[in-house]
Amino acid sequence: MSERRDVRKYTFTVEGETEQWYLLWLRDQINACSKRKADVSVVVKVQQSPKKYAKSVITKATPSITHICDVESNDPVHVEKLQRILSEMKEAKDLKNINYELGYSNFTFELWMVLHKKTFNSPLAHRTQYLEPINQAFGERFEDLDHYKREDNFKRCLSKLTLDDVKSAISRAEIITDSNKTDGKTIIRYKGFSYYRDNPALSIHEAVHKMMIDCGLMDMFSTGASTIESGGETRKKSISRSTVELGYRRAREMGVVKGPKALGIPGAGSYLYPIFLRLGVCLAE
Repeated sequence: MSERRDVRKYTFTVEGETEQWYLLWLRDQINACSKRKADVSVVVKVQQSPKKYAKSVITKATPSITHICDVESNDPVHVEKLQRILSEMKEAKDLKNINYELGYSNFTFELWMVLHKKTFNSPLAHRTQYLEPINQAFGERFEDLDHYKREDNFKRCLSKLTLDDVKSAISRAEIITDSNKTDGKTIIRYKGFSYYRDNPALSIHEAVHKMMIDCGLMDMFSTGASTIESGGETRKKSISRSTVELGYRRAREMGVVKGPKALGIPGAGSYLYPIFLRLGVCLAE
């Protein structure tokens, strides 16, 4: 008899079919992994209007949605498009009490795909310049990005990936984020959401990381010495795996958490609480 596992549901709205194909591929890879602790159910809707999709769902059945989109550029037309999307996400939150999260790529989703195979920290002048790193990463000779995005070609690229590549992509994305923070790159804040103005930057890895954590295929972070910023002074603090797992379990069970102390893990709650919020494990009261 096959082992019964909990099923974790994730809902996404995405801009195009490549993002949809990727997320469904990820679902299948996780569900085929013998080491998983839970199965995943992934609902992916190609929909550029978050508000329109939110109106069609039942809040109790779909309390959280992640919208995957591109920043594309700092040109006014692209900035206006992104701001419209963020405005709709905020409206969906207010209208249906849905926790809408942002999973962006700056410039485009191709950055996330490249990171599965190689480090890519170089800023680009135009999104079409992802063609060369895509070809290098996947050993292909696509003529242009439209050729790469054809279903048969894109799925051939997916066939060259494993869950280990997904883990590598998450690590490389975190390095980019840490570098942007260290370098003081400009953060744009709009309607309660934020993103880095300049490329490369992304947050799509946070949603993927959460899925991998929920299924027991990745840790929240590597255990052992963890760097914590406190009162402007950086110090080392060791947080055990069991403490992380306890806090994570409590955060999921509570759903809405008043603050670090509510987790009931003295000494670690102040560090873990913001991480749980960022990953969508729980909501702040």
